[in-house]
Amino acid sequence: NVAGGYVQFSVPAVAGTVSLQFRFANGSTADRPMDITVNGTATIRIDNRAFRRPVLGGGSRVAASSLAAADRALAPHRIRVPASVRDITGVVEADLDLAGTMGAPGATVHARAVYLDLPGLGPSALTAEVEANTHLVVVAPFTLRRGTTAAAGEVTIDLDARTLTGTAHATTADARELQDAVPEAWRVAGALTTDAIIAGTMDAPFVDVTVVSPSVVVAGDTFEDLEFRGRVEGEGVQVRWLGARQDAGRLDASGHYGFDRSFTLKLDLTELAWRGALVGGAESRLSVGGRFLGHGTLDDPVGDGDLSV
Repeated sequence: NVAGGYVQFSVPAVAGTVSLQFRFANGSTADRPMDITVNGTATIRIDNRAFRRPVLGGGSRVAASSLAAADRALAPHRIRVPASVRDITGVVEADLDLAGTMGAPGATVHARAVYLDLPGLGPSALTAEVEANTHLVVVAPFTLRRGTTAAAGEVTIDLDARTLTGTAHATTADARELQDAVPEAWRVAGALTTDAIIAGTMDAPFVDVTVVSPSVVVAGDTFEDLEFRGRVEGEGVQVRWLGARQDAGRLDASGHYGFDRSFTLKLDLTELAWRGALVGGAESRLSVGGRFLGHGTLDDPVGDGDLSV
């Protein structure tokens, strides 16, 4: 296995063309060129460096009719679209430019989707700039738009460790446009600012989300200093904490919302004010405190509570 080492053997043959099959393995990271010599004449050289020359190039345009179709195409390469989003409808188009070498291929991708029906968001437009090689996929930036909501961020996919890391920032002028699944009377109205941390693995990704708003309106009542902290993963959203202030009172909540419209809810009320007509059209004002527990679906909710008025 030293420089100049060789293997020699003789094969009885007659004049003419013959086929020769053999295996050549390089057990180190250094270049190990090899010459094949027949009857003392060098016939061919096998050189690792020849396979690393920049022979890749050119562009093409590809399209996937759905994320399920993209998942089927990527599956042989051990890259899977998370199961929770494979049913998303909408065409994703991409301009693909190949680069690099046979030993270290790479690609630049400009992807876009005019319409994607995203869980929890609804119809949205997406763009992404992607740099990829055999070890990393860097998506920077990606943008997402739906109505007045504009989001941008970046994410890095480590193909060796199969992990994801990234961040995103979004602003929404009117939160009602993001709540198609919520009964209209209970939709939150107001401007939102969202920051997200993207993490997890390719098989189990998640997004930790923080949402804040100086003021929102719910069922005709105004709440201030709203803050939401939760995690989007799998089939829904884990609500770790949601809090808001109303005059001297507070509202605090936690629970889970599923993309199938199921939910669980724990709601704590502290001196929460309510104004409305109870008898004869005269306006009344109540202060409410206590705890409410709910579950079920948005179409068939169930709950009980211990409230004081």
